[in-house]
Amino acid sequence: MTGSVMFSVKTVLKHGRGFVPLEDWQGKVADSDYVAGALILSLDGNIILDESLCDDINWLWPLIVNGLPDLLDGKDTETGFPDQPITFSVKHVDREWLRLHVFCGEHDYARKKIRKRDYLGEMTRAAIDFFTRFDSIAPRDYSAARYLPILRGIADRLQSRAVR
Repeated sequence: MTGSVMFSVKTVLKHGRGFVPLEDWQGKVADSDYVAGALILSLDGNIILDESLCDDINWLWPLIVNGLPDLLDGKDTETGFPDQPITFSVKHVDREWLRLHVFCGEHDYARKKIRKRDYLGEMTRAAIDFFTRFDSIAPRDYSAARYLPILRGIADRLQSRAVR
């Protein structure tokens, strides 16, 4: 396979009937315990997950982040969405590739093969961005203090190439 696969992640928050990119959010969120939002995942410029999978983004990000250290160590990970019967699964195809599978029962929302290093790097970057920004817009939310050290450790391991 030639060329580089481009994987990107963006967090959007629900605002009225639409969505606002996290970086454009103005002011504080109304209830920092339940913040509706979505992850927009793109692979090679094609959106593979979008706003249709809106959920409590402040709970979804921690669930996904909890699996990143396992992936880094060569183990597979799987979690559910906070308020929907949707599974977010990431399994190893081999040492270099992962299979992202987001599904509900027999319905596939996304089933894509992504380079392990690309997935881990971009999810870590996007999660650091989320927790850093969320910390300033969500009063009394302490998730940044818990998850940023984990994410920085993953970023350090990726930079030092300590990936199994």
